[in-house]
Amino acid sequence: MIGSLYFSEIAHLVPCELCWYQRIAMYPLAPMLGIAAVREDLGIRPYAWVLAASGALIAAYHYVIEWVPNLEATACSAEVPCTVPYFREFGFVSIAFMALCGFLAIATLLYVAAYARVNDRVDAAEEVVQ
Repeated sequence: MIGSLYFSEIAHLVPCELCWYQRIAMYPLAPMLGIAAVREDLGIRPYAWVLAASGALIAAYHYVIEWVPNLEATACSAEVPCTVPYFREFGFVSIAFMALCGFLAIATLLYVAAYARVNDRVDAAEEVVQ
């Protein structure tokens, strides 16, 4: 979230339409997951996972059309086209790629948290049995 705000507010890069959709998925995740972490509430996982998966799909599509612009059926905007990346670091890292990595990291951590919680319950049950 801070990265996208930096690019738009400090670096003055105007977000394209797909970037806005990715922001719609990313921005609610920051407070939701922050509050859930403080409260140690794993019940937020299904809701956060839906946002992370949706954002990852949009970011993946965005990244693909940056490399293959002909796949885009309609132009997002003449002023800020979705098919033209502002930059490519190391030859492949664009803003869409960074968003995709962020969404995938969040989804992975949500899965790991669920798996760790199940293992904790199994360990606790084994202790009770012993």
